[in-house]
Amino acid sequence: MTVMEYINSDMFTPVYQNKLPEAKSASISAICKELYYTIKAGEKIFIYGDYDMDGFCCNMVWDEVLSTLYSVVPEHFQYGRRQHTVDSDIVEQVRKSSARVVIICDSGSGREDKTVIDRLRMMGKTPIVIDHHVYAGDYVKDLDHYLMYNAYEERGILGGHEISGAYACLLVASNLCEQYFHRTVSYNAMVYALGSMYSDVVDMSSPVGRALYNAVTLGNMPGPNLFRALNKWNYQFTRRFFSYIIGPKINACFRTETYRLLNRAMATRDRYTLNNLSSEFDSVHGESKNIVSYTIGLFDVEKYGDITFAVHEMNSETAALHVRNFSGLIANQIAKENKCVAVVTIKVGDIYYGSFRDFYNRKMLNTFRAFCKAEGHDQAFGIQFTNITEFRRYLRILSTQLETGSARDYTVLAGSMIKDKDDVETLAMYNEYMNVQPRVDITYRCPYARLVKSTSYRKFYDVGLPYQIQSTNPVIAGSNVLLEPCICSAVELRCVD
Repeated sequence: MTVMEYINSDMFTPVYQNKLPEAKSASISAICKELYYTIKAGEKIFIYGDYDMDGFCCNMVWDEVLSTLYSVVPEHFQYGRRQHTVDSDIVEQVRKSSARVVIICDSGSGREDKTVIDRLRMMGKTPIVIDHHVYAGDYVKDLDHYLMYNAYEERGILGGHEISGAYACLLVASNLCEQYFHRTVSYNAMVYALGSMYSDVVDMSSPVGRALYNAVTLGNMPGPNLFRALNKWNYQFTRRFFSYIIGPKINACFRTETYRLLNRAMATRDRYTLNNLSSEFDSVHGESKNIVSYTIGLFDVEKYGDITFAVHEMNSETAALHVRNFSGLIANQIAKENKCVAVVTIKVGDIYYGSFRDFYNRKMLNTFRAFCKAEGHDQAFGIQFTNITEFRRYLRILSTQLETGSARDYTVLAGSMIKDKDDVETLAMYNEYMNVQPRVDITYRCPYARLVKSTSYRKFYDVGLPYQIQSTNPVIAGSNVLLEPCICSAVELRCVD
């Protein structure tokens, strides 16, 4: 059996001619028409993004697109306090701005959001909402009164596939550029949208995900200055780059509430200044990892079958550490270490806030909505409840009904199937699409292990494979290794076990 026969070769069939899918809807057309007249009139546009990596990328998608269409610099919302509804501070910030049009991204679909949006309308502003979360209300009816595009509610135009908030912004922007200005959408904007797809754990193996990835990789351009400043290892725009280099650093700023750094990064267009800021991102990321390591031991852990339930009552010390912001990272760590469902909650006053993660990526968002407030995506969502006794009861019931986890974060391929570099490159390309689905790793017994070179961080070995392998630990003849084919500055085989 060949490598191509083993994996799903349909993944390599071009989709949408390796360009962005064309999303046509009346809601997108109405938004583009408003933005077209705003740009032609030379008016400033105000941009708001949610308090996470996806929301930040939404900001930057529009920043990149608008900078190619006219010379008026957009005004970005200044982050100030972490939340996942539209921040009411936007009203005052917009009031001080000369902008009439306000683009609200990756948010705006909740019931509480309408209050803020209506306040903007009463001020004479024109809010535009671009989101991908479940809409609270009658979406079709509300389209008669609001300018908005919700990629989840209109997922039918994308074949039923989900996308991130920044990708939704990119599709609107692409329509604006091509239909109204007869220009191609900004390459840098596509890179930000791709980063948001990986950070938001959206299925990249779908046709819309693969189309965006292909459009970026085939472009083969330097990319945004911010990403170039953070890219000290010369990575290409790949899953590892976004998931291990970019996403953690930007998310660390949100979790530690280091908004000064994010606000400066949005406003800065000089690459040399961004290079200086990159060391500050590294520092915040290090602080974030230390907080997770410390606070994870402060949670009381309960087991219900395949479900691990962790609870902490916030005190003055953990409040100062913003522990509530780290529930997702803690849940992710518990889920990976125990190969289970992880539900992590923090009690603040009378309310429990928390996060859900599952090692096996079982879809349980709607299940949790039946007994608590749950918002987000099937792979990762936030929860909120007040009655912990009732919540525990539902977890016990759920644990008895939970389907056995079958999917892993990787599947194993025998090293004997690897014949040449093309096989490795095929697997590496396949793994780029595996943001939710299991990637392919190679199991291999080294007939010999010849050290080729060594650094303070990595050792490079020739073990009889088409590529050298990297390891932080010594490899000897006869070693069993598990290798992940992935794309970095070149295809690499990383020794992971």
